[in-house]
Amino acid sequence: MSGADLDLLADALFWLDELEESVAARTAASKRYEADGQVDEAAMAAWRAFYEHWLVGETVVGRSWLERCRALVADPKSVAAGWLAIADADVAMSEGDLEEAIDRASKSVRIGEKTGDPDLLSMALQALGRAEIIDGRDAAGVGRLDRAMIMVIGNELAPLYTGWVYCNVIATCHSIADLRRANEWSEAALKWCDTLRDGRLYPGLCRVYAAELAALRGDWGDADQQARHACELLLAHDERYAGAAHYTVGELARLRGRFDDAEEYYRRAHRLGYLPQPGLGLVRLARGEAGAAVGSLRSALDPGPGAPLPTAQLLAGLIEAAVAAGDADAMSLGLARVDELVSPDPGGAVAAIACSARAWAAASRGEVGRAIEGMRRALDEFHHLQMPYEAARERTRIGVVAERMGDDVTARLEFDAALDAFHRLGAEWDSSLVEERLGAASLPLTDREIEVVRLVAGGLTNRQVASELFLSEHTVARHLGNIYTKLDIGSRAAATAWAYDHGLIHR
Repeated sequence: MSGADLDLLADALFWLDELEESVAARTAASKRYEADGQVDEAAMAAWRAFYEHWLVGETVVGRSWLERCRALVADPKSVAAGWLAIADADVAMSEGDLEEAIDRASKSVRIGEKTGDPDLLSMALQALGRAEIIDGRDAAGVGRLDRAMIMVIGNELAPLYTGWVYCNVIATCHSIADLRRANEWSEAALKWCDTLRDGRLYPGLCRVYAAELAALRGDWGDADQQARHACELLLAHDERYAGAAHYTVGELARLRGRFDDAEEYYRRAHRLGYLPQPGLGLVRLARGEAGAAVGSLRSALDPGPGAPLPTAQLLAGLIEAAVAAGDADAMSLGLARVDELVSPDPGGAVAAIACSARAWAAASRGEVGRAIEGMRRALDEFHHLQMPYEAARERTRIGVVAERMGDDVTARLEFDAALDAFHRLGAEWDSSLVEERLGAASLPLTDREIEVVRLVAGGLTNRQVASELFLSEHTVARHLGNIYTKLDIGSRAAATAWAYDHGLIHR
């Protein structure tokens, strides 16, 4: 077989998800091209071999192929040199050398523009755009991504690079919380995926991104369908990619209050090499294990800067768990990292999540005015971004703070609005918590007295209740006295029976 024959065989095997055989055929193609003196073709086959090793984590072998490609590129202004520059940019990005990545990708863009090669130009633009966004140049970066995508939806690219650009652009837009762009490109990508007769990688990845975006939009049924389909496609291709799909299924189960199912999918994601946070920590928190939630979320923090949206979600989960656990150190850590994450001129989902987390921390410190102000800002942004679950959660928090301020009218309005949203979404756990709040609002006890009676009904002594709520034993005894008087009862057993009768401890 000629080098061209072996290249075609490698392509066919790639689309059939026979990856080991594809790499073997590509290796043979590069060697045959070299033997036949077809240097540029040999360089491109080596370039493909580099990525086929690099993208599955075989970096040593991958780098060897990259150096072989470099040795074959004689003309620094050739198309092959442009493709080599893209590979160099991706390596530099992975090592955090953004200046080098931008320089290499810029060179590739210039070569692509001069040669008129659409595959090269589109791939160069997405590489440059991603590097600029990581470097904090979002406006310039998304402009490059849009330019690359125009070539994609115009059917100007080969199928391999069509899927490549789709995946990278959608993932980047999602990571920086540019949800409008991510949704539009994701819809276009799914239409393209439906045209593929064979191959599981690109349709699987596209469906993971589509599921994540549908979950944020509140379309949980579609999100679950897409994520489960992605699990099937990606398990047959590469288990590491399937981890994200399993995590997304777990997240949808958690949002619906199905914690056992969520934990099972989080465990599967972890076995596939995907960090199951903040989801697993938030399940721990919902089960009342606030200390364990803080520990797992804190250990999941990346020491360096991560993708903005998932990092914001992780930090918000840590702050929420720290408030529940009364862990001031963890809360301070979370708030400090949030401040580093948000730009001086904030906007979008990351800023809204950060604003919500700060406001909840302020509420825990008794700064109710500051808390309400921050929650209102976050709520407005969640509405603007069409993130209904986050908006409903923010309404619940506003209701809680309004109760503490003695504003029962506002609290009732917010709880009612949140409950309606949770019912429409299918968020059963959150619905039960709000219903509990609405029921408690009609009770003769204060918010703090309800907390005390719940703990007493759970079998805690006055000393244990004091430790749990950071109060003195004297204050707990005073609260119990007030509870006995208001309810016209005279014992802890009677208080426990009353708590069960009024649904305060069904959780």
